[in-house]
Amino acid sequence: MPHKSSSDGPVDLGFDEMIKVNTHNMEALAKSCGSLFETVGKVNEQAVNFYVERWKEDLDMPTRIAQCQAPEEVGEAYARFMSKMVNDYSEQAHRVMDLVSGVAKESFPMAHNGQPEDSATSQAK
Repeated sequence: MPHKSSSDGPVDLGFDEMIKVNTHNMEALAKSCGSLFETVGKVNEQAVNFYVERWKEDLDMPTRIAQCQAPEEVGEAYARFMSKMVNDYSEQAHRVMDLVSGVAKESFPMAHNGQPEDSATSQAK
């Protein structure tokens, strides 16, 4: 049996009535949170896979250095290593941003519905 107060105002609805009134909002929130949690899972999975691959690269570096025959080769090996590392981290950051951007657009469509920006937002840019 739903709890009701002595007042009949809209703020004093019982739990069942609140559920009925807010069903649409709750469904939208559940969808948003579901997408958000799914994206967080994907980001975490990508991060683990990324770090595993980067650690393999890091652990392979001493072998590469040991195989060098001249100081110039050591420098080249480090330059290739650093270049690949920067590229890998950059690509990973883009993958994460794509995932986060996608869930933001899905979860908050009113922020991406083609409406003109308000003056405060446009001035901040």
